[in-house]
Amino acid sequence: MLKNKKKRNKPGILQDIKRLCNKSWNFYAKHIKEILMVFSIPTILSYLVLLLINKSTFPSFGGSFLRTIDIYHLPIIDMLLISLVYLISTYLISDAVANINVLIKKERTYRTLRRDIISTIGTYAVRMSVVSIFIILIIIFGQVLTINLPSGEMVCAVYLLAVGFLFFYAPPAIIIDDMSPLQSLMYSIKIIGKGYHFKLSIFWMLLGFVLLSLVDGILLLLLPYPFSEFLIILINSMALYPFLFILQTHMYMDKYPLTK
Repeated sequence: MLKNKKKRNKPGILQDIKRLCNKSWNFYAKHIKEILMVFSIPTILSYLVLLLINKSTFPSFGGSFLRTIDIYHLPIIDMLLISLVYLISTYLISDAVANINVLIKKERTYRTLRRDIISTIGTYAVRMSVVSIFIILIIIFGQVLTINLPSGEMVCAVYLLAVGFLFFYAPPAIIIDDMSPLQSLMYSIKIIGKGYHFKLSIFWMLLGFVLLSLVDGILLLLLPYPFSEFLIILINSMALYPFLFILQTHMYMDKYPLTK
């Protein structure tokens, strides 16, 4: 007599997203003090560094951006100064993201925080900076190619989305799996090709867009400049950014069955 075997229903993508969001929020709430120390402070410093070249930058959608059209009219000394400042800012942001990933890795491997942070400063943050600079150069290359096209803005937006999706999982790959910059970029392209992780990355980008838009829009309407800008930086650095990067890492780690 044959016994009927019950098939185990796999959770849908919405259940997985809910689980990952809950896990990320619980991690954020549990480690809020460490996050403020190793993530928020470097992130805020990166913004303060950019104030040195305030005339060539503008705040928008949770970040500071370079007016690339101004570059063609700047002296070489100013261009070198801008490059140096952006390198410093990129390193500070990379260090902050690396620290978030180290905190998550620490909880899984039971390593001491101090040892991991020291290791991050010497290795992971540098690798993360290399990846960030590579992606920035790829973005600038696309902007230059599309600037004179009839529908240049639309084409550039699609290009930026494609770059964002392809290299979405590169940052956590560097820390969680101890990959080199090149390995992390290649592996991100590989893992994003899987439907499950691609859907997770779409949700992450939509969530980030909604959260950043709400914070920026509400504060810019309610408060005068520059108070609104500084408050946006504080909220993003202390709450939105760390939560989003924690969620990104948990999405990456969902490839390991034991972490679910």
